[in-house]
Amino acid sequence: MTVLEQSPAGFEDFAEWSEDGNESTEGLYFIYLQEIGRYKLLTKEGEVHLAQTIEIGKQAEEEVSGLITMAALSHTAGQNHFADIYDQLTPELQKIRDGQSAKELFVNSNLRLAVFWATKFNNSYVKKMAGVNLMDLTQAGNMGLIRAVEKFDWRKGFKFSTYASWWIRRDISREIVQHGTPVHIPPRVGDNIAKLQKSEHKLMLLYDSDPTDEELALEADISLDEIAAAQAAELWKRTLSLDAPLRTNDASSETLFEVVGDSGSGTDVAKEAEEIVANSEYAKAVATLLASCDLNDDEQTVVKLFYGVGGGSKKEPKK
Repeated sequence: MTVLEQSPAGFEDFAEWSEDGNESTEGLYFIYLQEIGRYKLLTKEGEVHLAQTIEIGKQAEEEVSGLITMAALSHTAGQNHFADIYDQLTPELQKIRDGQSAKELFVNSNLRLAVFWATKFNNSYVKKMAGVNLMDLTQAGNMGLIRAVEKFDWRKGFKFSTYASWWIRRDISREIVQHGTPVHIPPRVGDNIAKLQKSEHKLMLLYDSDPTDEELALEADISLDEIAAAQAAELWKRTLSLDAPLRTNDASSETLFEVVGDSGSGTDVAKEAEEIVANSEYAKAVATLLASCDLNDDEQTVVKLFYGVGGGSKKEPKK
């Protein structure tokens, strides 16, 4: 069976895609491209063969786990079956090693697919606004590629590159979303934001009006609660700089920092917040202590007044 094809001609041209103005980055990326270029492309038969080997390895892992569990239980019961299962473990362990080797070859032979999609996303917005370079995008694509190898079902007859492209694009998109805003947005919410933007654009073209949340939920196939979370996340992504001028067309305009009121110095505010937290914990400790003591209401009141619990300052026992 032919598992590998010849390396594609002109693969060295991928080096041109690494140009981002940083010579050291370009050099590292060029070395990476040379390294992955050593792996030949897989034929469709090779993809199936490797996928089957990986599947057999996973089944062997379950078999080994079951054998070891059974032997451990028998040992607990006073019996020793480790020697009996040794002959069964040896071939299963070999299948596991073969599966791991097949997975590694499967991934390495498709690394150029992650490079291809990374370059598709590598535009000026991603570089300047999201702060993600080509190496970061490629690494995210590689993570998606690994997931695709783990989940690939050879029985469905699809070519692996078609299936893997979805996983690679998804992880690259998430990488851009996570780095494009200082506020962390969960991947699920980020996916919903993308769905909403696509659905909103489609409905606006179709009906020439802003769609309602119910229409968006139906088109994007998500719940109203998920829409609310996505819309809130969109607001969280909008950040303001305290040093930015209030009037964008006037560089001498006042900044937000200059017009925002200051009720006190930062040190005073921090000290006040610390005292509030300390007093709260102090009150909880006294309340817990009182609950464990056999005191009547008057006695508890005296203790609370003495320690200043429940508002007000501490009072002497005579008062």
